[in-house]
Amino acid sequence: MESKDKDTFQGLFGLDSASKEVKFFIWLACLIFATYFAIFGYYRVYMIGNFFIILSIISPIFTAIAISRLAGLSWQYSLLLLIFVPILLILAFFIQIFLFILSGGANA
Repeated sequence: MESKDKDTFQGLFGLDSASKEVKFFIWLACLIFATYFAIFGYYRVYMIGNFFIILSIISPIFTAIAISRLAGLSWQYSLLLLIFVPILLILAFFIQIFLFILSGGANA
């Protein structure tokens, strides 16, 4: 009888046996990079159209999910990026609006 371990995905980079702290750091790095590239992509295409805006936000999220899965994180933690990246994106837009208002708005 064969072992079940051969059938399960253990991560491409060999980080499947890493500690929880390392896996959390990988997840946090994916979250930060996906949020950054979603903001950057949004500002590059916001004048073109709605489809490209959605694509520029969703694409970095799925890239971060793929990277976290290749690093050996489970699907549950990887798919949490679908929730947290848009939340951080909205939070970044509110911070930008708040700073714009604090600086005097259009009157500055």
